[in-house]
Amino acid sequence: MKQFARWGVALGLLVALPLGLAACGGGATNNATQNQTSTTQTQPSTPTQQTTPVPQQATPPTTQQQPASQQTTAKGDPAAGKQLYAQQCASCHGANAEGMTGPNLKDGTVIKNYPTQAQLSAYIKANMPLGNPTLTQKQADDVTAYIYQLNGK
Repeated sequence: MKQFARWGVALGLLVALPLGLAACGGGATNNATQNQTSTTQTQPSTPTQQTTPVPQQATPPTTQQQPASQQTTAKGDPAAGKQLYAQQCASCHGANAEGMTGPNLKDGTVIKNYPTQAQLSAYIKANMPLGNPTLTQKQADDVTAYIYQLNGK
């Protein structure tokens, strides 16, 4: 009886081992398959489906910082900027600039990233509204003046 039990265990192992190896991709392979596998593992994967890029907070331009007197001098009209902001910017940045899909514009971060109004205005003119930059330089200056005003500058 013990001998029959040993044969049963041995037979079970002989059946289970190939099934287990096949399930996890192990077992005997030829050199071409091994080379292909190791090549595939070392190469970065490439996306097969195109994705829509998520807007990231832009890196401020690398320009010399202007003197402090020029940083707070408003070129634009903050009152006109407030009206334009409500029409063009609030849908992404929130009615109170608290941030939604776009970043918060009144927590000081944008002023830290764009320490001069000229830098922020240039960024706004070139990029906003996101995906369809249509603001004139005057409008960009007005919105910039409003954002600086929101930040106590």
